[in-house]
Amino acid sequence: MTIASELDLKPPSVIDQLQRLIRARIVRLGKRVGKQRNYEINWNQLISITIRRALRLPQIELLEQGGGHTLAADVLDKASFRDFVRDYLTILIGEHPFELLRKLRFADIITDLDATIVGMMSDPDFAQPMEDAGRKTRDEKLAELYFWLSRWTEARRHVSTPSKGAFVRALSKSGFEIDGYAYQS
Repeated sequence: MTIASELDLKPPSVIDQLQRLIRARIVRLGKRVGKQRNYEINWNQLISITIRRALRLPQIELLEQGGGHTLAADVLDKASFRDFVRDYLTILIGEHPFELLRKLRFADIITDLDATIVGMMSDPDFAQPMEDAGRKTRDEKLAELYFWLSRWTEARRHVSTPSKGAFVRALSKSGFEIDGYAYQS
């Protein structure tokens, strides 16, 4: 079975997309088996692109401080975090590869990873037992992963002062007042 037939696409368009992935160094040529050409995922490049794009932090204050770039560089330096992202992508895509590829763009998968990290780490019923497990077992890899997942979540939750002010004033201008909340510029 070929990628083109699985995705119900014409081979030239699949070849074009594969060439783009090769140029981006996300995919590399694998072994030829008969008439078929196999491809391999370059996990280091895929993980690097995934993390860097997911951590594009548009908040004004963080941009001024280089926040997203610094955090991305930090998490990319951690084997536990790279392994986690690889496992996540492998499981997510591996369970339903062609269904996902038909429905989603890569940007959707990056957004999903980011939303899942923030959602899971914001859930005390998940985050607290994860932190406790790292402490109890003294598993340094788990403790490190917990730390960086927490940092990711904190960075994504950050709202800059100018953005917060604009948001609250826009609500007010639209006729919505938030009881007990006064914006302080």
